[in-house]
Amino acid sequence: MSAAGTPMLTVRDLGVRFGGIVALKSVSFDVARGEICGVIGPNGAGKTTFFNCLSRLNPIPADSIRFDGVSLHDENGGGKLDHGSGGIVLLRAA
Repeated sequence: MSAAGTPMLTVRDLGVRFGGIVALKSVSFDVARGEICGVIGPNGAGKTTFFNCLSRLNPIPADSIRFDGVSLHDENGGGKLDHGSGGIVLLRAA
């Protein structure tokens, strides 16, 4: 559980490339416990890539994403550690 004042989700300098294509470049932000946060942008902006990193479907750089203070990076190469359950809620506006 997060200590008071500590962000529940921390993203720091997250970058993802697919060959010569930069999908995410230097993405950084915090989400506090209980805060509602949205990710918006045009097609091709990197929203799906970001959520794939957050859910550990894409490998991520060391310590670029921390959930409840725990890095989601796998030191052994995959970037897909299981630190327990979490959830992402996706809503589409009517």
